[in-house]
Amino acid sequence: VTFLMWLATVSTSCVSLLLKSRFSMPSGMDIAHSIGFVVLSSLTAAWTQCLLSVCRALAALVDRFCCEMAAGVLDIPHAMEEWNVMQAVLLKVSLGIEWNFISMLIAIGFTVPLLMVDFLS
Repeated sequence: VTFLMWLATVSTSCVSLLLKSRFSMPSGMDIAHSIGFVVLSSLTAAWTQCLLSVCRALAALVDRFCCEMAAGVLDIPHAMEEWNVMQAVLLKVSLGIEWNFISMLIAIGFTVPLLMVDFLS
């Protein structure tokens, strides 16, 4: 889904440049703007996909533990030990990726005003 949204956005940007070039020759700034948009939007999409993959892996880890507990595979002492290890892994990973989420939200926050300026010009 993320790839399709990115593809639709990039194709819309390219079609806009092509339509603009039908009426006049696109300037170097227009071409640089389009190339920059494609590169930065692809990096943002890849960044988002990486963060989603990490979150999915953590959710799968918790789901696996819950399924094993519900099925009775783990006894209580072993389950407590495994839960403590899992909490340590969750804490370590979440502390590792928290700045990625913050920086992504800041980047998205700056993107919205820039898009408004771009649409108005």
